[in-house]
Amino acid sequence: MRSRKHITFKKKDPDGRVWTTWVPKHKEVTVFVLKSIIRQSGKSREEFY
Repeated sequence: MRSRKHITFKKKDPDGRVWTTWVPKHKEVTVFVLKSIIRQSGKSREEFY
C-alpha cells in the first residue's frame, strides 16, 4: 500500500462549485503552505482561524 503525503478535502457550494484543498500530512507546515490552504478554502483569514 502506498503512503499518501497529503489529505484531500472537498466541499461543494450551494451553486454546485466544488472546492478541493490538499493539506500536507506533516507535524509542521510552512507559512506559505498555510496561506495556500486558506486561499484554497475560499474563506478569509479571520473565518479560517
